[in-house]
Amino acid sequence: MPQLRYFSSRNLRLSLLSLSLCSLFTHADTTLQSIENVEQYETTEGNTFRLAKGKQGCKIEAIFFGELGRVKENYIFKQQSLLYAARYEYHYSDGGLTNLSENQGKFSTQQERIELNPKAAATLSDFREYLSLFSRTELKKCV
Repeated sequence: MPQLRYFSSRNLRLSLLSLSLCSLFTHADTTLQSIENVEQYETTEGNTFRLAKGKQGCKIEAIFFGELGRVKENYIFKQQSLLYAARYEYHYSDGGLTNLSENQGKFSTQQERIELNPKAAATLSDFREYLSLFSRTELKKCV
């Protein structure tokens, strides 16, 4: 009987790597530094950047808030070497914050997860830019 293959071995390895890297930060992590409303990343409702340390490395969490949704980017790294990156886009239904009086704050959120290539120039550029926001003292804890 022939074997059915739903995933190529490469895709399976990538999926397992993504799951194991994500699981590193599903448990409690320690916030090393948090920064809010960085002017160079202007959004309609603000932004926040968080540097956190987990058991196997560190994570930068960048969140950009808007009237119709928010975007969260996660960068998992060790010794300033990027291991994994993903973007989560949240879209508010029923007009979200722009229509608060009509929906009375009772709107739902739809989420989309986008895996980013940790070796892509744009991903690495954003990662390095976000790294530069945090103090060297706190980044030294990410060894």
